[in-house]
Amino acid sequence: SPATGRSTLTIGNLGTAGVLDLLDMTGRVLMTQRVAGSNGGNVEMPLGSGLAAGQYILRYTSSDIQQAQRIVLH
Repeated sequence: SPATGRSTLTIGNLGTAGVLDLLDMTGRVLMTQRVAGSNGGNVEMPLGSGLAAGQYILRYTSSDIQQAQRIVLH
């Protein structure tokens, strides 16, 4: 899904706090944001203007789960 400036990753049923990472396609972590636990909802990560157009991965990791979503910046 194309993204510009901000991206929202919807994560359901988070029992514990975790970390949201933005990775390039080589797996290098570009940004990290701590996320409070919840019983579902939206997590918003500001992407900033310093990122080149291309594909990235948003990854959420906690002690319970790991989810990832590919995003495309134009």
